[in-house]
Amino acid sequence: MLSERGFKAEEAWFGRVRLARYAIPPPGPVVRHPVGAAFEHGLALVEFSLRPDLADGALEVSPGQAVYLTLIWQPGQPVDRGYHVFAHIVGPMNPATGLPVWAQHDGVPGNQETPTTGWAVGRSIRDGHVMWVDAAAPPGDYLLEVGMYDPDTGTRLGVMWPDGTRSDHVILARVRVVAP
Repeated sequence: MLSERGFKAEEAWFGRVRLARYAIPPPGPVVRHPVGAAFEHGLALVEFSLRPDLADGALEVSPGQAVYLTLIWQPGQPVDRGYHVFAHIVGPMNPATGLPVWAQHDGVPGNQETPTTGWAVGRSIRDGHVMWVDAAAPPGDYLLEVGMYDPDTGTRLGVMWPDGTRSDHVILARVRVVAP
């Protein structure tokens, strides 16, 4: 199935007809990186993988390049709200948007096809995101961050770390943008 191997890049409706464009990541081994982040409402971010993968602890990309991110979620209890996932590459202020976001993908988990309200307790959920680094992104150091939020209010779910600290997102990796 395309949605199992591919990453939904965009979707548009024309009346009752849906047109979806998928991106297929480059071939190569998938390296899983453990996360172990405990979100509110019993949601756990278990691991992630990237294409291209990390090299020397960082993701190295060029402006305009696609980044393929796969998250593995696991609910510890039933979820009664339809949360969305965000994946952002953040760095210096982006003058085009007035925000520090240089690549992003937000939406319903599982290629927009697996709402959190349907997640079965203990079942792993594969959640793919493809992001294109802004063509104007200057070389430098950035961060790859992810989280969940309520699409009705924009409120992010909290994350509780084993040391007792809290946040509203998880930083998965350093990102190094290099000149093409």
